[in-house]
Amino acid sequence: MARVTPRAELSHGAASRAPLRRRLGLLVYRDAARAYGVGVALALLPLVYLFREWPPWAIRDALHGLPAAERAGVLAGAHAVYGLATAPLARQLLASERLRWWWALPLPASWWQTLHLRHLVLLDAPWLLAIGYGMTPIVAREGVLAAVTGGLAFVALALAGQIALVSVADRRAIWPAGGLLVWALAVALAVILPGPLALLLGLLALVPAARRLRHPFPEARAWARGLAGGPPVLALARLGWLAVRRRDGVALAWGVFVQLAMVMLVGLAETHIGPPGLQLPSALEVTVEPEAVRALLRGVAVICALVGTALALRSARLLHGDRPLLDTWGIEPRHERNARLLLATAGVLPALLLGSVLLPWLHPLGREWPLELAIAVAWAAPATVHLAFALEASRTLHDPRLPRHLLWLGAALLLVGVAGTTLALLPWAALAAVRLPAAQQRADAARRRFETAVRDDHRS
Repeated sequence: MARVTPRAELSHGAASRAPLRRRLGLLVYRDAARAYGVGVALALLPLVYLFREWPPWAIRDALHGLPAAERAGVLAGAHAVYGLATAPLARQLLASERLRWWWALPLPASWWQTLHLRHLVLLDAPWLLAIGYGMTPIVAREGVLAAVTGGLAFVALALAGQIALVSVADRRAIWPAGGLLVWALAVALAVILPGPLALLLGLLALVPAARRLRHPFPEARAWARGLAGGPPVLALARLGWLAVRRRDGVALAWGVFVQLAMVMLVGLAETHIGPPGLQLPSALEVTVEPEAVRALLRGVAVICALVGTALALRSARLLHGDRPLLDTWGIEPRHERNARLLLATAGVLPALLLGSVLLPWLHPLGREWPLELAIAVAWAAPATVHLAFALEASRTLHDPRLPRHLLWLGAALLLVGVAGTTLALLPWAALAAVRLPAAQQRADAARRRFETAVRDDHRS
């Protein structure tokens, strides 16, 4: 009976795992192509135009013609942009959902390390070839050794940087930003250092990064990036938006129409702006002074802000009947508060987008529109959200509120008109923002007192 040696067993095991390696490679690359294929194709279109106007050899010669410090800055920025652009693809290859189940198989860590490195090299093949092409002039100037060591240093830094970005993808946004910054600084340092020292720097970065490939990557956390507070806030804001769009579409359309009409009114006034003190030549020609249009712009900004932020009040009314169900989700108060503020701010997007494009094009005075509208929204958003919480606390959320809104509008227009600036609304906004948490607590207490859900295992 023939005896199987350990070497033969190892070779047989490696051969049996080869189909699995190919299968996993096809799966993750197919998922990456489906998820990001269109984006990659769109990103390559500008490069095709760039290479037609500025061939690769011209770019390479221009880079080598720069001083060392400037070349270091350009290459550092190029690596940072490349890392940021390929971060989703790298995460798809290294931390794909396809791989999570396979990590339970009795496979050696070195096998996973080799698989991930192979995937990264295939992903970065064009970039690695560009690095090699960019190092060719150094052969004639400094020798083959300097060119090879310098090129390998950039290759090592590129692979290590991508692995590091995937490793911190489940952290707060400051971690990936810090990783990009360290990657860019390392590339800049590798440009300045001699080839062997640059290679040593690249190996010091690549060796621990490659060891990280021997272990599974963590899933991205449910909370994460965004100035609004993360996916819980975005999900709640989206829920409010869908409720208004599907169940109160007429009111939403009227709100958008009013905002667009107000912006068009300011645009019409801008087309008739004349020099200060200009006498009207005839009754058929209307000429307006800039200060009058500026006052109109401020007033329209207040109107658009109040109309747009009413979106948060409408969503609160529509979702009020579903609040017992939402309460079972364990929503944090700050998330609900930030979601309503975000939804109120998003309601002013029609006026912001149209006014930011149309008004500056008609007259330079229109450049003041985004700032004036932002100040008005900073007043209207917390005031509207505070009103919604106060109405919930008093159980009068569904009562008509048009008289109060008209009173608010008149008071705000009077205040802005007397002060001559929308900054006069900021104390009002600060007061409403300070009172928001207390108003939300009162609304939650009233809801728990009168509308507690009694069903299934949520019995009180």
